[in-house]
Amino acid sequence: MSTSVTIYSNKNIDAIFAAAALATTLSRKNYRVFIEFLNNPDSEKLNIINSYAIDLTHVNNIVIRNSIAIVHIPTKKLGLIYKYDNDGRYNVSMKLSNINSTLEVALEYVKTLNDNIRVPQEILRDLACIKSKDISKLTRLGRTIYYAYKWGVGKNDTLLSIYNYAYNLFTSKIIKVSSDLERDAKNYEYALSLINKVINEEKYTVFEDLATMILSGNYIEDEFLKNNLQYLKVVANELLNNLCKKHKMALLVNENTNGYEIRLCINKNLNLDPNKIINNIPELLNLVNYSIYKSYITITFKNPEASTLDNVMKLCQTIISNSIQLIKSQSS
Repeated sequence: MSTSVTIYSNKNIDAIFAAAALATTLSRKNYRVFIEFLNNPDSEKLNIINSYAIDLTHVNNIVIRNSIAIVHIPTKKLGLIYKYDNDGRYNVSMKLSNINSTLEVALEYVKTLNDNIRVPQEILRDLACIKSKDISKLTRLGRTIYYAYKWGVGKNDTLLSIYNYAYNLFTSKIIKVSSDLERDAKNYEYALSLINKVINEEKYTVFEDLATMILSGNYIEDEFLKNNLQYLKVVANELLNNLCKKHKMALLVNENTNGYEIRLCINKNLNLDPNKIINNIPELLNLVNYSIYKSYITITFKNPEASTLDNVMKLCQTIISNSIQLIKSQSS
């Protein structure tokens, strides 16, 4: 009779492959393996007991007891294996240097379980490139997997397809991707190809070199945008970055299940502190949540009911108006 065990995994591609490698070994040892992908590990307040965690630890606001966590720290090229006792106390049972992916950490861990999993070198190199955001060096196979992942935007169906691909690769050595992943990769590739058309034909509004792009089914002023909305929403970040390179500032409004999100990017040549933009609209700070990362600002309404297109457009107009004043005062 087999014993069941659950693997809780982060949603990044590398963690998915690591989970599949661990599942391969556990299955060989007659465990019945369940896989769970966490949507937002920092806010779920999950209890992980008698299980495995991949790229998840106690720092993610998770209680972990009597479990093993397999972690990769890319900035330090460090692999760590945490062992948690029944009270949640932990120690680092393995520390691995010069590690490029979580999969590599998992492969070293399964050796301690008296197993060995052979992985094609191109897969290891591709995962390392994805982890380091060096997408231009991906092989055709790696690009297909990465593009399919990006098209799915964290959807469980896509994550499971990638997990199943990795599991089959480790167990049956079949390297060819499924038709579903091929299709999703082609969809994402097509979405990327639309960015130049949007930029070159200026299918967005510009005022005082501040660009605004609206991705919403409730705001369609162009037939091209209407027909390609699902594709453009998937490459929203890439679209924002391209707008930001061409203009002093770019705002992109994206509609999601919780309402609308405003993403703002400041051109690096402008040298404008994003905190000044936020501090310049103090009357709105009690209405919105925001986060700042380098020259980027993400803004959402605290109350989902207030997250209407009309309110978002008013907020964008306020940001644009105030930003123009800041830019002028900075240059004077």
